[in-house]
Amino acid sequence: MEDRQHPGSCLDVSNDFDVVLWEVPTATIRRPDLALHNCAPDDVRPLPASYIRVIVEVVSPGSDKTDRVEKMGEYASAGIPCYWLVWISDNRVASIDVHVLDHAVGAYRLLRTLGPEDELSVLEVPVRIKVPWSELTALVR
Repeated sequence: MEDRQHPGSCLDVSNDFDVVLWEVPTATIRRPDLALHNCAPDDVRPLPASYIRVIVEVVSPGSDKTDRVEKMGEYASAGIPCYWLVWISDNRVASIDVHVLDHAVGAYRLLRTLGPEDELSVLEVPVRIKVPWSELTALVR
């Protein structure tokens, strides 16, 4: 996938991989549910946080505090530009909270909450991303 705002740059989407948030004083590694990142050779794993453009976490009852507090704070400290929280209810995607990093305070701020009433949600942050709600309902089991 090519980034239209930065021609020539390559973007990829991955799940089931580790991200190194920082190395010092000790390595802190997280495993996001999904991420949009700059392309990297397969041998660059775990992927450094500097490659990540968007982190997506699917919130479940058991991960609520970890996703909303711990991971959100760590990803912000690592400088990851966007953090999405996907909320599930009744086996469907109920909403997606799109957070952007506010560098002035070193924390995320809520940019927008996407919902299925939009049918097709389109964001331009950090790249153009379309969320087709009708396709998301089939993904949740």
